[in-house]
Amino acid sequence: DPVFEIRKNATLILGRLSKRNPGYIVPEIRSIFVELHQKILLSENISMSEECAEYLSILVREIPQIVHIYSESVVEILIELSRSSSTTLTVHNLQALSNMSLSSGNSLVDKIDKLLPIVIKGIEDVSYKKRYVALETMINLIKNTGYVIKPFLEYPSLLEKLFIRLKQEKHSAIKHLILKVLGVIGSVDPYSYEEYQIGLIEEDTKSDNDINLRKVDLAEGISIHSNEYYPAVTLKMLYE
Repeated sequence: DPVFEIRKNATLILGRLSKRNPGYIVPEIRSIFVELHQKILLSENISMSEECAEYLSILVREIPQIVHIYSESVVEILIELSRSSSTTLTVHNLQALSNMSLSSGNSLVDKIDKLLPIVIKGIEDVSYKKRYVALETMINLIKNTGYVIKPFLEYPSLLEKLFIRLKQEKHSAIKHLILKVLGVIGSVDPYSYEEYQIGLIEEDTKSDNDINLRKVDLAEGISIHSNEYYPAVTLKMLYE
């Protein structure tokens, strides 16, 4: 149907029916998904792209079987949509990723390196809605793929960005989600993380002699082997 609201409601019904008779519904959904895929990749109309992104989010949530069949294509769509500057489009894109991780997190394990940068970009955005949805998406993505601790090592600036956002954020809902993200990802060994950060700083120093080195040891006077070291780092970042 050309009316978007009718298509959305029809998909909700198909989603419920697919649980009863997937053999009859899923083949039809395949053709719908292929058409949606082409529309997103070829469309230059931002309104149509926003509708397609919202529809994809609904499709992934209501009919998760489609993700198992076309996981590569879904990831391709998510990456393509992430390049847009539209807030509405980005929010629907992140919601689609969140729904996908809830329904079939196992299919995203080997694609996490492509998807996590999209979420991190959303966390840094000035839009409240983008930040909120991005944090929710990161929580679902980490929980359902088991990709714990590694994000802090693969993306060294992520921990610091979360602490800074926690200090500067005015909305309590966002702060609550940031704390959940920190809890879901898990704590890294402070000594290993400090050594890792020192190595990165040394590499940066070699390429830029004028770099302003920041202090790595944030908890002065506390041994890095102490159980109080990591909480002290967190509290100091919050009160600075």
